[in-house]
Amino acid sequence: LRHHYPRVPNLGDINSIPLDTLVNAKDLDILVAGFPCQDLSIAGQRKGLTHADSTPTRSGLFFRIVALADAIGQRWTLLENVPGLLSSQGGRDFATVVGALSGANIDVPHGGWANSGMSLGPKGLVEWATLDAQFFGVPQRRSRVFVVRDTGAWQHRPPLLLIPHSLQGHPAPSRKAGQEIAGTIAKCSFIGGAGGRPEGAAANHFQVANCLRAKANDPHRAD
Repeated sequence: LRHHYPRVPNLGDINSIPLDTLVNAKDLDILVAGFPCQDLSIAGQRKGLTHADSTPTRSGLFFRIVALADAIGQRWTLLENVPGLLSSQGGRDFATVVGALSGANIDVPHGGWANSGMSLGPKGLVEWATLDAQFFGVPQRRSRVFVVRDTGAWQHRPPLLLIPHSLQGHPAPSRKAGQEIAGTIAKCSFIGGAGGRPEGAAANHFQVANCLRAKANDPHRAD
């Protein structure tokens, strides 16, 4: 944190931060978090977000993140995790995630969760999409689920994660792994950072959304 965000105060273990100290954090624009994936990944034991006695697992740190976001009251919350989040506990864990963020009671859709979608509740609009790093300038295949909550005037903007199916991490079955570095999205506009340059993980995530939103608004855009 000190290296990548030298101007950001380090408040320590988020489990130890008193919620009432954050209520007046009016200058915070976005909360970005990635909660542990060990209990959600298909490579793990898949314990889910809670143990049998309803206590949080390691991945259950998600609940503390939501509590912090609700206490701070900033407009934007951005979370990421492994694709296993969508199928953990038969999809019930992702229903918990969407429900906790939106403030609504969410059921698992018939047939399971799609790789992208949105849900609306009293706490805001929640969007999610599964993105593969190879399509965004990273030389590896790495799919992650990104979840955005907007508690502001979402009615006046296009969806942030309305993306082409080809960017969701579904390469053709015959495709072989290559050695080349994945292409960049240099022609897209960026937000955040000095001089318009992206700065840190949050800016990198939102440059993707900003780029795709620009494409969605301009059907003739070729990049």
